[in-house]
Amino acid sequence: MADTPKKTGNYNAENITWLEGLEAVRHRPGMYIGSTDSKGIFVLCREVLDNSTDEAMGGHANHVIVRLLADEKVSVEDNGRGIPVGIHPKTGRSALELVMTELHAGGKFDSDNYKVAAGLHGVGVSVVNALSVDTVVEVKRDGKLWQQKYSKGIPQGDVEVIGDAEGTGTSVSYKPDDSIFPSVELDLDMVKKRLRELSYLVPTCTFTLENHRVNPPVIENYQNKGGLASFCEHLGKNKSNLFPKAIHFRGERKDENGPKTIDVEVAIQYNDGYHDTIVAFGNSIHNVHGGLHESGFKTGLTRAVVNYARKKNLLKDKDPKIEGEDVREGLVAVVSVKVSDPIFSSQAKERLAGPAFIEGAVNSLVGEGLAEYLEENPQIAAKIIQKSVVAALFG
Repeated sequence: MADTPKKTGNYNAENITWLEGLEAVRHRPGMYIGSTDSKGIFVLCREVLDNSTDEAMGGHANHVIVRLLADEKVSVEDNGRGIPVGIHPKTGRSALELVMTELHAGGKFDSDNYKVAAGLHGVGVSVVNALSVDTVVEVKRDGKLWQQKYSKGIPQGDVEVIGDAEGTGTSVSYKPDDSIFPSVELDLDMVKKRLRELSYLVPTCTFTLENHRVNPPVIENYQNKGGLASFCEHLGKNKSNLFPKAIHFRGERKDENGPKTIDVEVAIQYNDGYHDTIVAFGNSIHNVHGGLHESGFKTGLTRAVVNYARKKNLLKDKDPKIEGEDVREGLVAVVSVKVSDPIFSSQAKERLAGPAFIEGAVNSLVGEGLAEYLEENPQIAAKIIQKSVVAALFG
């Protein structure tokens, strides 16, 4: 058989392309924000908002404002510590400029700065900057108001003082590049949903949405001091619930193989429906495809319910075996974990993939927390068991 002739062509050193700085982001935006459709536009907003939320989770900020401005501009402001503006010792550049223009530059790599954070890789805000035609960042620190402007990730001048300021904080405004995004319109409902989530996840902070794209402007405040329990009740408000108040517990576990700890918070409610709703968050990020915290929760939930039923002789010999899907029928649950250096499946953070000890820690805490609650609330426990048995019989 004749050999297939090989194609000829030049492939030399000059054929190798090196994309410096933020050029790679503009060349392949999907690698950093998932897509360039409406979801990608929302991710830009979320990435900036995450930085402000991290300040709030650390106790450094108690107010975050998202402003929808004219000409498709978006602004996110917080009253946190303010991004450092001093000269970075290794680069000789302003720390603010470094954070805004370089990938993998930020304060999240040092656990002394942030115990837990949604933004991890020093990627988010620099990516937003790269994909915007116009970005302005203003920082309040040391009694001064500092500012720097950018276009497509490139500084349009130095970091400079533009006035005096009281307090501290950071404001980032940006306009997405319409040469990259087919539409730069931000989905208002997605922003509202995110701010509502955050108000439950970070109840110590008020989140404000100012819509200046309508006349008169509409201002909405989101604050829910009831936390995760209120969130669970909100998700089940239009359902026929088996009991009025959500089951709620919280605990902490240490990684047996290392220094890390995880904070686990869970809220549970049941209704007379047939479907389950489990909403899982890792460091305040909604992981739409779940992950180790969700799988650990499911295992712990099933174990606690089945063990309680056996202990109290609530399962008869003729009753079918209760499986996990039976225990989850009619379930509404919110699972939130906070851990240092979490591992997400991608920059979009749709799934929590590590550290590995998360699954066992959540399993253990849910098993113990729910078992204790069921012991103290036998009437509610009986309703959950009955619901699970019926599901097993007719599922």
